[in-house]
Amino acid sequence: MAKGYVLVNEIPNSCIGCMFWDMGFCQALHEGEEYIPDEDVDRKPNWCPIHKFPNRKQPERFTISPVIKEQYSFYNQGYNDCLDIIKGEKK
Repeated sequence: MAKGYVLVNEIPNSCIGCMFWDMGFCQALHEGEEYIPDEDVDRKPNWCPIHKFPNRKQPERFTISPVIKEQYSFYNQGYNDCLDIIKGEKK
């Protein structure tokens, strides 16, 4: 099975305000077969698959060898490029 992601504009504060909530079931988990207990409906439960989008990586500010610093720079640039592509800011 291939992996994927769903990008939502706003992260809900509770199951009731979520676009995946349907009459007590979470449509984002196991094809809607996951029943949401009553105590989890009024808040966002820990098991919720919707997470905040990660922050961009910043350049390293500490002094290390130039080779390692360059490797971190390429890693951070690649990481940030992936975030931009997922958000549709870069093609």
